[in-house]
Amino acid sequence: MDNTITINISIIYVLLAILACIALVYLIIVLVKLHKILNNVGTMLNENTQNINTTLNNLPNVVETFGEVGENMKDVTEVVTEVTADFLVTKDSVKSNMDVIVDILTIIKNIFVDKK
Repeated sequence: MDNTITINISIIYVLLAILACIALVYLIIVLVKLHKILNNVGTMLNENTQNINTTLNNLPNVVETFGEVGENMKDVTEVVTEVTADFLVTKDSVKSNMDVIVDILTIIKNIFVDKK
């Protein structure tokens, strides 16, 4: 059994031509889709040009305001820290005063209990 395969060069050329046609059709499809996408992007940019320009013109003010907000947050943080410290001191003072009042009331109670 002699199993030899003979391929003619013209068959190879035909196969390559078919593959090239398939690749060309695929390339055309990709280019058409890319063209549609670019048209959509262009339309979107044209429709929103005024909004984009307004946003870009307002951007420096927004950044500046954001910086001011950051500085204000630092100031608020410092004040909150001070108030918290003052609150802790006041809490300790109130607790100390309450202890003194409890001691005084205990002494007064003991005086009246002893007299009975």
